[in-house]
Amino acid sequence: MGNSSAKPAAFEPIRRHLTTGNRRAAILGATGATGQYVVHHLLASDEWSKVTVIHRRKLDMEALEKETGKLTDEQKSKLTQHEVDMSKLTEQEALFQGHDVVFCTLGTTRSAAKSADAFRKVDLEMVRDGAIAAKKAGVPQYSLLTSQGASAGMWANDWKLMHGLLYLQVKGLAEQEVTKLKFPRTSIFRPGMLERPGSDRFFEKIGLLSSTHVSVVARAMVLDAESDQPSGDEPEKPLIYESQAVQQLGQWKSGSKEKADEKKQSEEPDTQGVIEEEKPQQS
Repeated sequence: MGNSSAKPAAFEPIRRHLTTGNRRAAILGATGATGQYVVHHLLASDEWSKVTVIHRRKLDMEALEKETGKLTDEQKSKLTQHEVDMSKLTEQEALFQGHDVVFCTLGTTRSAAKSADAFRKVDLEMVRDGAIAAKKAGVPQYSLLTSQGASAGMWANDWKLMHGLLYLQVKGLAEQEVTKLKFPRTSIFRPGMLERPGSDRFFEKIGLLSSTHVSVVARAMVLDAESDQPSGDEPEKPLIYESQAVQQLGQWKSGSKEKADEKKQSEEPDTQGVIEEEKPQQS
């Protein structure tokens, strides 16, 4: 008989965590709940030397620090901000050049957007256009935040009452738009219910459903990008982190960080909780 008391294997990131100390990131959606924490994690880490925010308005750093935690002047000096017309992101190729990864946490709500078309403009069109600009600029990795249950083939309509279905459909379509660009490396994060400080969203306020704090999601996105650079002539299969994998990575604590010049391990990565590639669905 087997040993039923055996402890489960400790979680290890899908991609091998490496430190180089000179990574550069651009962020779309930095003023949102998750985006603010992505900015904070990047600035607070010695691993990132350049952090670029591309958005329609500048990020209020005083408000960010009040929400996410204090940063030193040296850490904040790594930040550059560009105010742009977000409806013309495909014209902003130059702002994306020279970065190792683009983090996209763009997203709004139907109530904030006021209409289904306005919602699509942010959650689909701006996500797509940012990815197009990043690809033209030669950025090797695009990391996209979507949602648990995202599916381009989801039946939906524009009725406000049915917005939950439209939300999942649009998130799935955004994934399709990004993956078809074939970045050397694509990471997609599908967390479940998010815990956002000060949220006015009904299910987040009442707390009846399990949720993941936006800081954990942001940390998962950053840790995923702290890995070896994509190699080879063919793009890697998109790596999709489902809800459990997002939580595990976001809460992971490295025992000893590995240096980038160390010999790479030969073992195949564990893919539990992760779907490597999703075939396009017809909407």
